[in-house]
Amino acid sequence: MRKGLAVQIVWVLVVGTAFSACTQHVIAPDLRDRAVNAPAFVAVLENPEGYLGQMVIWGGIIIETVNEPGYTLIKVLQTPLEIGQMPGNGDYSQGRFIARATGYLDGAVYEKGRKVTVAGRITGKEVLPLSGIEYTYPVVSVAQIHLWPPAPAYNAPYYYRPYFWGWGWYGSCLSRPWGWGPDCLP
Repeated sequence: MRKGLAVQIVWVLVVGTAFSACTQHVIAPDLRDRAVNAPAFVAVLENPEGYLGQMVIWGGIIIETVNEPGYTLIKVLQTPLEIGQMPGNGDYSQGRFIARATGYLDGAVYEKGRKVTVAGRITGKEVLPLSGIEYTYPVVSVAQIHLWPPAPAYNAPYYYRPYFWGWGWYGSCLSRPWGWGPDCLP
């Protein structure tokens, strides 16, 4: 009876550890605690001055990175945060914001199309031209920024492709963009 209980306890610990590893947050706990009552992005977008000093955690897709003396401005297409504070798909954006980071962030690293998660305080707004209109960007002074790894290239030669007997690599058919054919079978 005790041996069965020990096995169950070990199993719960292993599974619990595996699931907790999948939900790690990228923003520091003290910043997350300060952003618990953060205003919604849409509310800030409508009235940035009404939320000055509020701590927020936002994410999205980099549109542009501009370096100025002493700081870097990153224009971001906001997307809702998903599990682990990773920005979601750009199809669900509610607008744009500017992340203002102290120091130099290389535009070749923080390049267009990469995902970022930003924690910081709302410091105001910037009104800039955007496709023939004047767009109001809420500005967040960055306390912490997390740059997500680029999305995997699914057309890479060593990417797992489906075939009849499951998933895996098989023979010389790795480089075929259209997948597996009858000549790829054993």
